[in-house]
Amino acid sequence: MPNCQYIAPTTISEVCTLLGQHGARARLVAGGQTVALDLRAHRARPNWLVALHLIPGLDAIEQVADGLRIGALVTHEQLKMSALVRGQATALAQAAESITDKQVRTTGTLGGALAARYAACDPEAALVALGASVIIESLSGTRTAAVEGLALGADEVLTHVTIPTAVPGTVSVFEKFTFREGDFAVVAVAIAVRRDPEGTITAARVTTANVATSPVRIPALEAQLAGMPLTEAVIDEAGRIASAQVTPFGEPMASSEFKQHLVGVLVRNALRRMNGGEGQQP
Repeated sequence: MPNCQYIAPTTISEVCTLLGQHGARARLVAGGQTVALDLRAHRARPNWLVALHLIPGLDAIEQVADGLRIGALVTHEQLKMSALVRGQATALAQAAESITDKQVRTTGTLGGALAARYAACDPEAALVALGASVIIESLSGTRTAAVEGLALGADEVLTHVTIPTAVPGTVSVFEKFTFREGDFAVVAVAIAVRRDPEGTITAARVTTANVATSPVRIPALEAQLAGMPLTEAVIDEAGRIASAQVTPFGEPMASSEFKQHLVGVLVRNALRRMNGGEGQQP
C-alpha cells in the first residue's frame, strides 16, 4: 500500500478546505472498505486520506418535516434495523438487508456506497425508486441533487440523503438475484408505486441495478402501470415490458440476454410481493 497522510477533521468546512487544497491527491474515507480495496489493488494512490468519522451528525437517521434525512456515515446495518427506514422507505431497508455479509453491513456506509458508483449498488437503486436526493457540500456552498444521475465533483462531500415523505398508498419493494449468498447482485430491481384506496396504481417508479453503470429506470413500464390494478395479467405484462425495455451489459457469468430475462422475473416477483401486502408505508 502507498504511504498516505491520514487526517480526521471535525467539521465539513475543514474537509472541503482539504479537498480544495489537495484535489485528486485526497481521498475521503467513510466506512473505508472501498478505499482499502483500491489501495491494495493500486487503483488509487492518494497522498491524503481524509476520514469523516469525527464529524458529528453524519451517522444519524432523522425524521424531518419533509421526510427522512440519513447521514452519509449511516451503515447498511443501521438502515436494515431502523424502524423509520423500514416504515417509510421499505425498499431501502430491504436493499440493506440483502447485503448478507454482516461485516460489510456494519462497516459499509450509505454515503460511501453512493460515492463509489458501483453498477451493482443495491441501496442506490432503492433510493432512485424512492425519489431520493442528496445534500452536497463544497467550498462553493451547499447544493441538492437527485440520486438519479448523481455526479460528484472532486471537491464535493456528500453529507446526507433525503427521502421525501411517502404519500398514503405508497408501497416499495427491493428484489435481487445472486448466484451465491453475499455476492453483488447479478441484477436487482427496486419498485415504488402509489395506489388509490381501490388498489389502482396512480404512479410508479421502477429501477434496475447492474444493468448499466448506474441505476436505470424503465419509463415505459412506469407509464404502463399507471392507472392499472395489480392483477396477475398486469404483472405478467409488466415483466414482459421490463425485459423488452432494457439492454444490459454482459458479464462472464451473466450474458446480456440472461440479465434481460432476470429483469422481467424480478419485476414480476416484486409486484407479486406488493400484492401480498409487503412494502406498505403508513
